[in-house]
Amino acid sequence: PEAMATVQYSVYQPSSGRLIMSSAGHMPPVLAVPGEEPKVIELNVDLPIGVADDRERHSMVIDVPPGALLCCYTDGLVERRGQILDIGIGVLAAAVGQAAMAAHDAPEPVYAAEVACAAVMRALVGNSPARDDVALLMMYRNP
Repeated sequence: PEAMATVQYSVYQPSSGRLIMSSAGHMPPVLAVPGEEPKVIELNVDLPIGVADDRERHSMVIDVPPGALLCCYTDGLVERRGQILDIGIGVLAAAVGQAAMAAHDAPEPVYAAEVACAAVMRALVGNSPARDDVALLMMYRNP
């Protein structure tokens, strides 16, 4: 009672690269495909869990191409006091895009998601203590 949370729920099908995602008040994921501009995925975002009972939830399908990175994160990664949220999301998209290009050129892409997470944390958090909780989930689809 009287509690709420943002939630993002996904089901991934490795053989097809299809990801079915539903968001309850969560930030939009970033998809980076080598050779393309990274893009923020526009989701139909539902209300957070606990705000209203028995609300219909929506989902969408995202195609994750081979060699792509998909980044899911919490607002603590991109929000800064006195800064427009789009700026933080833009910095994130650029970092994920650079990581996708590096993964594409790497001889062994086994650790691509781990390297991408480290690059994103360097770009958005750096050596400063985080002012909010930060969660980051990176998915890499092997080429």
